[in-house]
Formats: sequence, C-alpha cells, structure tokens
Amino acid sequence: MNDELSAQLTLNWRIPTYARAALWIETDTGTVPLESEVGLFTLNYPAALLTLRWGSPDGPALARLPWKPDSLDWDGTVKMGGYVDAIHVTEIGGISYPVTVIYMGGQPLKASTSGFPDAALRNRPPYPAPEFYAGLAAEVGQSATTWLVPDESPMAAMAQHAMMNNLRLYFFGRLADDNSGWAAHFALPLLLQAATLFGP
Repeated sequence: MNDELSAQLTLNWRIPTYARAALWIETDTGTVPLESEVGLFTLNYPAALLTLRWGSPDGPALARLPWKPDSLDWDGTVKMGGYVDAIHVTEIGGISYPVTVIYMGGQPLKASTSGFPDAALRNRPPYPAPEFYAGLAAEVGQSATTWLVPDESPMAAMAQHAMMNNLRLYFFGRLADDNSGWAAHFALPLLLQAATLFGP
C-alpha cells in the first residue's frame, strides 16, 4: 500500500470477529470504517494522527494513533485516562467469579504514555512519576468506555476508591479475544490489565 491514504490497522494481531464491523478511523476531515481482520481503510486526505472509534463514527475513542505507512500496528491495546463514573458488579453463567464492570469517562492516552518506567528507560534516570494531563491525547473529546475485571482484583477496589474520592486514573487493557466469550455479554468488552491512580 505504502501511500498517504491507504493502510491497515493491525499487523500481527487479528481483530476479533465481533469487533470487525465496530471499528472506525477518524481524522480532522472525516471518519471511515475498517474492513477485514486486519482493518483495511482508506482516508479521504492524509493525516498525521488518527483516532480509533468503537461502534459508530461518533462512538467512544479507543486510541490515538500516529500515521504509519502500510500498518498502524495496533494490537488491541486500549489506554485511557479519566474518572470512574459508575461500577456494576454481576455474575455471569459459566464464570466462577463475580465480574466488575467499570464505567470510565475519559480520553485516550498518547501512544507513548505508560504507567511506569520500563526497562528501556533504565539508563535514562531520573524516573519521574506520571503526570496525568501530560499523558492524555487532550485533543480528543471525552467519551465513556466499559472495563471488565474480576471483582476480587485489587484494580476493582482501586476503581471504587477513585470513584468515591473523585480521583483520576489511567486504565490499560485490551479488547477481549473471540474465544474469551466476553463479547457475548458486553457491548464493549475491554479487559482491564493495569491501572494508575493519581492523588487529588
């Protein structure tokens, strides 16, 4: 493909079947649907930054991705910063533990944002604590996402504490795979894998 308009969303990862008709790419000049298991798309005009949206052209923003020729190399990872708006706990047949559904209102994080300094930064101290607003893709409007985590997870307790005290968080996770079964129960099954809690 290697032009400024046509590319694909993923490279080595395959978009789950339930998600293939639910992903859209937005730029300043419009929104286009993705096609196939790799998310083929063609823009109307070149763009340096693209927003990945869920469900419809104005659905929740899942990621803010820099343009790359051929493939954006997205792997299902979703990173958001914001506030917990609500928490729902439910039991689902076939799952041996209660599931916590966390509603977050927020914005995607920049592609480079992390909750901690990883091994690649070892030789570049000091290691400052993350700054909430510095990590946000602030040009993308706020939207609501739903995150799934076992009820006994410390991240469920962290989310409840954040909601009760109006504290900001980063959430890190990914779209559930087809074989996980989560898509049969939830409209947007984001599996919460890590969280950063910020003080007041």
